Amino acid sequence: MRNLQRSFVAAVTFSFIIFTNVFFADNKRSTESQTDTLDTLLTMLTEYVLNRTTEVNTRIVKNEQRINLLLKKQAELESKFKEHHSIAEKPSSILNDEISNGYESARSCADILPNRFAGDSGIYSITPLNMTAFDVYCLSDPSSGCGWTLVWRRNEINDEFNRTWTEYQNGFGALTDNYFIGLDKLYVLTNAEPQHLRIGTKYGQNNWDFEMFEEFVIGSVHTQYEVFVKNDNIKSNIFQRLGHQTHFFTKDLESSWGNEECAKVMGMGWWYNDDCKNYLKSRLYYMYMNSPTYMVIRPKSCDSKSRRTQNI
Repeated sequence: MRNLQRSFVAAVTFSFIIFTNVFFADNKRSTESQTDTLDTLLTMLTEYVLNRTTEVNTRIVKNEQRINLLLKKQAELESKFKEHHSIAEKPSSILNDEISNGYESARSCADILPNRFAGDSGIYSITPLNMTAFDVYCLSDPSSGCGWTLVWRRNEINDEFNRTWTEYQNGFGALTDNYFIGLDKLYVLTNAEPQHLRIGTKYGQNNWDFEMFEEFVIGSVHTQYEVFVKNDNIKSNIFQRLGHQTHFFTKDLESSWGNEECAKVMGMGWWYNDDCKNYLKSRLYYMYMNSPTYMVIRPKSCDSKSRRTQNI
C-alpha cells in the first residue's frame, strides 16, 4: 500500500512537472512574440516621429527664409524712403560728396555732371586712368552738354603764380580760389581721351576774351609738357595766349628751348612761344598774361552726348 501511494505521488509529481514545463514554455513563446511585436511597433513609431520631425524642421527653415527675405525687402524700402525724404535737408556740400562717391569710376567732371540738370558746380572726386582719386572743381555747362573740369583759375594779378617748376608739376592753390591742377595730372587727363579746352581772360575794366580749342593735349615731362592745340576760332585780341607745340617754362627752369626769360619777366609759368620775347617790354602784354584767367577742359565725346540729349 505504501509502495502504491509512493507510485501515485511520483506520477502526480511527474505530471505536474511536465505541465509546468509545458505551461512556462508556452508562456515564454507568447512573451517572445509579444516582445517582437512591441519592438516592431516601437521601430515604426520611431521612424514616423523622425520623418515628421524632419518635415517639420524643413518647413521651419523655409518659413525662416521667407521671413528674412520679407524683413530685408522691408528694410530696403524703409532706407529708400528715408533717403528720399532726407535729400532736401542735406547741405549742398554733403550732397556733392555723395554724388562724387556714387561715381567711383568717374574719370572727369563729364562723368559726374553729364548734363546741366545732373548736378551743381562744386568740388568732386575723380579717378583718371592709372591714377588714384583726387579732388577737382567741376563746372556744369550753362547751355548744354556735360560738365567741365577746372585746371586753372587766377582771380587777380598777384604773385600766386610765380612758382617753381616742381610746384607747377604737382599743382598748387585752393580749388575755390587761385589754383592750378598740376602738369602731371593734366598730362594724364589730356592723354586719356581727346579734350576740348576753353580759356577765358578778363582784361581792362570788364572785357573778356574767350578762346575755344577743339583739341588740347600736352606731352610728358620728357617733352617739357609740350602742348598740341587746334583752334578753329578767330581771335579778336592781338595777343595769342596759347600756341601750338610750345613748351612749358618756369622762372627756375633752364632748357634748350630758351624761353625761360619770358617766365621770369612775366612772373608766372606758362607755355611761352618765341613771340613772347618780342613783348617782354610791353606792359599791355604783361597785364594780359597776368589777368584773371580760367581754363577748363572736357572730353570731345561730350559733343555727341549733347546732340543725343537734344534729340530726345
